[in-house]
Amino acid sequence: MSAGDITLSSNEDQVVFFQKTFRVTNKSIEGEISYNPGTGEPRPVPRNAFVSFTQTNTGSRVGSMTITADGRYELRLRKEYDPGWYDRIELHYTKDGTVYHNEVDENNPLTLARLVQSPDLVLVPATEERSGR
Repeated sequence: MSAGDITLSSNEDQVVFFQKTFRVTNKSIEGEISYNPGTGEPRPVPRNAFVSFTQTNTGSRVGSMTITADGRYELRLRKEYDPGWYDRIELHYTKDGTVYHNEVDENNPLTLARLVQSPDLVLVPATEERSGR
């Protein structure tokens, strides 16, 4: 969640306390994102492109990735989900009928913890078995 309000209040008949609301905000995850069509250098994902951000084990879209400028993104987690810090996540972007996704590395899977430490991403063409997600 990127922001929320915390309100402290009391039962006025039992405790004298003046209601107070605090605004809590978190810094969004930001980084660079590109895709590699396999011909030359990776290309920046264009501004306003749709990139899905899902939790691997549930397939739920637990966040929204906004491409703020060519090759730049901002990620906000959805407050109604509670993804684990080390749950595997997947990104998908479709360009001209080709689905691109984050590389799958069984020894170093993409997680929120890893994304915070290394926010720059290069998406690669998905294999036949993974492109249907």
